[in-house]
Amino acid sequence: MENTDRFEVESDFSAKVAFGEEQAYIIMNCQIGNDDSQCPFIINIELTGIFDIEFEKEDERDMEQLKQLLSQNAVAILYPYIRSLVSDITSKANAFDTFIMPVANIAKAMKENNKIEILELE
Repeated sequence: MENTDRFEVESDFSAKVAFGEEQAYIIMNCQIGNDDSQCPFIINIELTGIFDIEFEKEDERDMEQLKQLLSQNAVAILYPYIRSLVSDITSKANAFDTFIMPVANIAKAMKENNKIEILELE
């Protein structure tokens, strides 16, 4: 088995946050590995989280707080599920060691790279 510590494993994350009156949908996309690197695998994951929300639109500040809450906390809630999926998939390959993604503040990284799109549903 090859050791994944010897490979440069690139990742790309993005998310769409859509919310309406009662629910929010967070669609998180992740690509691990690519054709250009020595990484022995490419994994594409699209994970959707559905969150029930209770929210009254009082003023614009309330809307901004909701957007911030969803783009930070909801995205952060989904990241461990992606980590688990990547570890599970790579553990079954039997060609290389299991790849374990690092613990990270993924919401902060995505925000800094403008990788979070916020949509308001009617």
